[in-house]
Amino acid sequence: MFSLRLQLLPLLLLLPLLLGGCPRRAVESNPPPAPTPTSVASVLDHNVLLNGDAEAIMVGDKPPQKPIPAQWRETPDVFSTDYGDSPDEWPDAKPGCPDGRKRYFRLGLAINEPGKSISQTVSIGALQNDIDAGQVECALGGWFGGWTDGDASSRLEVDFLDTHGKVLATLATEPPVPGQLPKPATGRAGLIKVLATGKVPAGTRSLEARLAAIRLDKAIDTNAVATADNLSVVLRKKTQ
Repeated sequence: MFSLRLQLLPLLLLLPLLLGGCPRRAVESNPPPAPTPTSVASVLDHNVLLNGDAEAIMVGDKPPQKPIPAQWRETPDVFSTDYGDSPDEWPDAKPGCPDGRKRYFRLGLAINEPGKSISQTVSIGALQNDIDAGQVECALGGWFGGWTDGDASSRLEVDFLDTHGKVLATLATEPPVPGQLPKPATGRAGLIKVLATGKVPAGTRSLEARLAAIRLDKAIDTNAVATADNLSVVLRKKTQ
């Protein structure tokens, strides 16, 4: 009898876990890694970013449990926000850019916080022959901005990485100056389209894409918000 009790003891200790003792979350907060493109056709002339418009969302397991952008690495105070949900930004559901939809990226900076970013990694090994021959360029685009009376802005950055993760080069869009953003009829936020193009260096096998919020005048003693929408990273054959 004593031997039987010893055998049952481990099962009794595991029973609470098997019956659901682990905490649950509304949606998985860490998205699965991006699928690896398997052909040149699946990489060239397509937006290789996942969820570049912030429309796909998750709800994390940490307060305040607001919607966060799916497929991007989670960062505190970066949310996928509905147009109209922040009355002092866009007071109604009308998109802040012509090709916008329901949501936008909202990156909040606290006092004494100079910047922050979210990122995702994209494999482009399928293009290695063309890349090493110097025949591929990268085009970045999107709508960027923030509070028109604030000191924060946003930009899209791409690191070109080799097989060991070493950064070979970086390409980035210029962050708009908040005071030069188009003034909205209502609200205090604005977006403007920005593009950037550069050569993909030989040896590149993956991209590290970042949406970054930064302070332009280093006045970090205030709260600030940077915004963005419809981000894209497109690889294409050079025309000459």
